[in-house]
Amino acid sequence: MSELISLEMEKHCLKGLLKYPNLFPDLDVFLSEQDFTNKFHRTTYLTIKNFLLKNQKIDSVLLSNAIQNLNITHNEDIPVYDYIETLFGSNISEEATKESAKELVKLRVLRDIMANSKEEFNFVKKNRDKPLIEIIEGVDRIHNSKIKSIVSFNNEVKDIFSNLEKTIEDIGNNPPD
Repeated sequence: MSELISLEMEKHCLKGLLKYPNLFPDLDVFLSEQDFTNKFHRTTYLTIKNFLLKNQKIDSVLLSNAIQNLNITHNEDIPVYDYIETLFGSNISEEATKESAKELVKLRVLRDIMANSKEEFNFVKKNRDKPLIEIIEGVDRIHNSKIKSIVSFNNEVKDIFSNLEKTIEDIGNNPPD
């Protein structure tokens, strides 16, 4: 499943979150720590998220210290500060940040589907002598309990209340019979 992991995409997304913290609320709707397969990247994401949720300013020193206080090291024995410093010096755009987050979610969903497929296969193999309806129900149960929700990334947030006041006023002025 290594083809469903992209450490560069994880790093790209982290760079974008640091450069454009204003994107966090939009990305936080669908992006989660499970989208980061690398432990160091996952910890970095969670630390960034923690800073942003507390409306705290983030710089390379504060972020590095917070991660070091968790006793997390980079897999390649790169000093935490040096690695974090590389995340801050990026030319990534806002659009590329959004796209990298979407790609990480897509990769996570694909990993989940593959894992579910293996579990469903093993269930069928183990229960092949049972009635077909029981097998179908079992596979359906596995699929529905394990698969993560998939967010449509192309839908923009819509303000469903934008015309509410006008609609209520129209109803008040012209009550139905």
